Amino acid sequence: MSWQPPFGRFSLLSGDNRANRLGQGLDFAELRRYQMGDDVRRIDWKVTQRTGQAYVRTYTEEREKVCRLIVDQTNRMYFASDGSLKSVIAAELSTVVAGRMIEEGCHVHLNLITDPQIYTHALGRGRRVLPELIALLADISASLPLPRGRHSGVTDQLKDLVDRQVRYQQLFIFSDFYGFDMKLGIGYLRELARFNNIYGFHISDPLEAKLPEHSMVVGDEARQLSISATDTSLHRRFTEQASQRASSLEGAFSEIRQPLLCFTTHRDTWQQVEHMHAISAVYSGGH
Repeated sequence: MSWQPPFGRFSLLSGDNRANRLGQGLDFAELRRYQMGDDVRRIDWKVTQRTGQAYVRTYTEEREKVCRLIVDQTNRMYFASDGSLKSVIAAELSTVVAGRMIEEGCHVHLNLITDPQIYTHALGRGRRVLPELIALLADISASLPLPRGRHSGVTDQLKDLVDRQVRYQQLFIFSDFYGFDMKLGIGYLRELARFNNIYGFHISDPLEAKLPEHSMVVGDEARQLSISATDTSLHRRFTEQASQRASSLEGAFSEIRQPLLCFTTHRDTWQQVEHMHAISAVYSGGH
């Protein structure tokens, strides 16, 4: 399985085989027809002879390969009606992606979203990165704070990346996207997608899409709510709102032509990754 960007045509990334260090040369980008003023030294004579028209080879600067893992570990991620917590799925997916990106020589950055604040770690590259990543995720999980005041979220993180003009990176977002501001968020996604590749990993629990058929009581440290199985109006509104949120999120990623992959708490993480890999292999002809 490769996490190299399949949507390069929609961004300004240099290509699949960028060098590990800056400023050491040029990467081939594409062939295009010769235009008046082009450097004749870049004419591809083999293609020119084969097609009968002059073509030049164009290049882009080599850029350091950087992947940024944006992992949501806010309190609402610590939920599951069965299986693994959403926070656990996010942590496991981020380590799977990190392992692959490390193999490809990428520098790994970790942005951990928690309720009080967002932590940023430049982990570097090489085999030592994965144990360090796992340790950081474990520390956050062990020190889960109680929610107080304003919460951080994916929208805040995207705004920060836009403000810092992050470019030429692969951004992996692992979240349930709960509370994601569609109006502001899509603007940030659109701006980031101009210069980066973005992968969304939407982690959800079936109970968030449809209430159970039996009555239940839910609550937190401040409130408690009784949900009756006979309240069909409540069940219908809940399902409609959940469906609308999911559709809006899918629409946001579709608009910027970047992938949104959906994962559930009710299945093993690796099994879900393998399932997606199998589907990808079918559509790519088995490669």
